[in-house]
Amino acid sequence: MLLITLGCGDSNLAPVTGRVLVDGQPLTVGRIQFAPKATEESVNPGKPAKGRFGEDGSFVLGIADDMGAIVGEHRVTIFSNSKQLKDSPIPPFDVLRLIDRQFTVQPNSENDFLIELTADYVKKFGEVDE
Repeated sequence: MLLITLGCGDSNLAPVTGRVLVDGQPLTVGRIQFAPKATEESVNPGKPAKGRFGEDGSFVLGIADDMGAIVGEHRVTIFSNSKQLKDSPIPPFDVLRLIDRQFTVQPNSENDFLIELTADYVKKFGEVDE
C-alpha cells in the first residue's frame, strides 16, 4: 500500500518577523537565517528559515513557499555584503553568527525579534570574505 500525504505547509512552523539594528541603524543589506538546533530527540531538526532585510531592517522568515520557522531553539546567522556596507556606518561584514544569543520560536505565537547589535560586536564577530 502506498500512502501519499499532501498538505499546505508544515504544521510545526510559527510566524517569525523581526528587525536588525546596529547602533540604532537598520541593517538593510543581506538576509538572515534561523537554523533549528539539533536535540537529543531530533538530530536533524529541519530546514533553516530565511528572510531578506527591508529598508527599515525588518525581515519575515520562510522556508521555501511556507511562511515561518520551525518551532524551537535556533542558531541565527546574518549574511550581508561587505562591499555594499563599505560606505555605511555599519562595519562591513559578509557573515555574522550570533553565537552568544538564544532565539526560540514559540508555537501559536507572534514571534517578533528585535535584534540590537553594536558596531563593536559586528567588528568582533563579523567575518569578511577576501
